[in-house]
Amino acid sequence: MRASRRDAGDAIGARVREAALRRASTIRGGVAIDDDAYAALSAFVVMEWDFDDARKASPTRARCVSLATGTKCVGFNARAPDGGGVADAHAEVLARRAFARWLHVEYAAYADGKASVFERDDGLGDVHGGCALKVPVESMVRLRRGVEVHVYCSQSPCGDASVFELRRATNAGDCDFGDIRGGRTASTSDVERKKRAKTTGLAGGGAGTTGAKIMSVETRAGGGGGADPERDRATKEIGAIRWKPGRGDPSFCLSCSDKLCRWSMFGLQGRLMRLVARDPITPSSVCVSTPRVREEDEDEAKRVVESALKRAIVDRVERGENGDANGIDAEIEDASLMCVAVAPADRTNLSSYEAVANGAAVAAPVSTVYIAPPTWAMDVEEDANELSRVERILGACGYLQGSGKKSRASGAGSSALSARKMCESFDACVLLRLPSSVRDALRLKTYAEVKSACAPRRSMSRAPSKRASNPIAERLAEPIPGKDKDSIESFVPFT
Repeated sequence: MRASRRDAGDAIGARVREAALRRASTIRGGVAIDDDAYAALSAFVVMEWDFDDARKASPTRARCVSLATGTKCVGFNARAPDGGGVADAHAEVLARRAFARWLHVEYAAYADGKASVFERDDGLGDVHGGCALKVPVESMVRLRRGVEVHVYCSQSPCGDASVFELRRATNAGDCDFGDIRGGRTASTSDVERKKRAKTTGLAGGGAGTTGAKIMSVETRAGGGGGADPERDRATKEIGAIRWKPGRGDPSFCLSCSDKLCRWSMFGLQGRLMRLVARDPITPSSVCVSTPRVREEDEDEAKRVVESALKRAIVDRVERGENGDANGIDAEIEDASLMCVAVAPADRTNLSSYEAVANGAAVAAPVSTVYIAPPTWAMDVEEDANELSRVERILGACGYLQGSGKKSRASGAGSSALSARKMCESFDACVLLRLPSSVRDALRLKTYAEVKSACAPRRSMSRAPSKRASNPIAERLAEPIPGKDKDSIESFVPFT
């Protein structure tokens, strides 16, 4: 990343963080985390830019359109076969699904002639690129010029972004993430025994605890179940693909670092929205809060977190498993997704490490999800409660807090982010505004078949030719090994 872009990234990152945390502080009912618990927070912020006659741009506003907390994951065998539950309740994943649902409403606004983040995409003709379903050109959309999407995380995402190449602290002035301002010092044994902090940087050799299990040749079909092959190692493998750990049952959920990698290639919009959006909606930046360290160590903490984030999300795709350039030139490097380390979150229980260092014992069982009002309501009723959505999801089961067996069976206990509810939203907001022939082509298809019909998996965005021989990019593009999707995506959403 060039120096000028890095400087701009710091300013953008600060604004993204501020928008996310301001929204978290004003959510109806608040973010559900007890004083003795913790949860990661993630948010998606839409930033709009104005261009003057000299083609210089300045951001006019930054708006948090989706937000979530969470650290839980449902075991594969406990997932709802009818698509009524949410499998992965990590903050990054819930916030991304909330963003995709927000895009459904934005598309409906565009089609109805209201203000929206979308504009008409005339560069396609009558057929969706790579998709057999014909969609009229006037129904195809892209993000308006000057609209960017930015991701905020209150701590480093689980997986490779949480493996730090730290210099071991040898002098009193060296950076040591164990010294947290305002809390006690957490020893390595504390962290390992409680299996908490993802960003300690205290393990032998300076590798942080990832919070995810490595996908090795032997375990790639294991789905994250069983023992952690890296548990007793002094250092962690850099650049590896990892599973979210399951309790008993394997999760078959990739780590958030790997999912962010995928989203940088295939977009944040979800595969259903690719029916009407030719180009993937990729993030412009990922902004992560650093741990709270001594003032003299802040620059080093920023360097370490930013370096790991860039390696995990950008370099593994554009440079390869070992960080080789693979012919990437300066222009592509400068156009890469920005990875920015920002100031710590304003609440210590939004970081697993800081919360444990201050005595928190458990991860919060409930995830808070927020979906913003549509753009057309922004100027008049931006904070109107009736136009936003707030949910509480029990991460261990993937259903709404307080729901029982009857409400789960009827669908009343399902989150708006469950696969079935996402399909209902897509039907009402998108398919209803397309020719009936498009919906007819999707009728009686399973959820897995509908997703395949809407978007081909192999369509990558940034510099696809550079990824053709990249093993990490290829493995992230493949279906998850060992995961029997037919058993969990066999319901028929459009009947």
